[in-house]
Amino acid sequence: MRHIEDDNQAMVMQWARMARFGEDRVADYLHHSPNGGKRNLREAVRLKAQGLMSGYPDLHLFVARRGYHGLFIEMKSPKGRLSENQKIVIARLVEQGHRVTVCNSFESAKDEIIWYLGL
Repeated sequence: MRHIEDDNQAMVMQWARMARFGEDRVADYLHHSPNGGKRNLREAVRLKAQGLMSGYPDLHLFVARRGYHGLFIEMKSPKGRLSENQKIVIARLVEQGHRVTVCNSFESAKDEIIWYLGL
């Protein structure tokens, strides 16, 4: 089975390693939190104890711009839908002054970052 979301996110990171943000690379401010994926029970319990949060978006650009504290991007396949946990976490992030967007392609995520940073 193809992992469209994973492939698109990897392309975003590849682009971000080349794109410049002032003197730095965009990738120097772009973080992925590996919350998804299949894990055995022992690993899942260990990670949850360390703060793993179900529903947390895939990418976090920790730069304040356009009146927001940061940008979060949830990558989805073209037919992907948000889970209930994702909806709850996104609402909390928005309430705290972050911009959160759902992107269904590499291009849409790249365009969002370009807009957000004013590149």
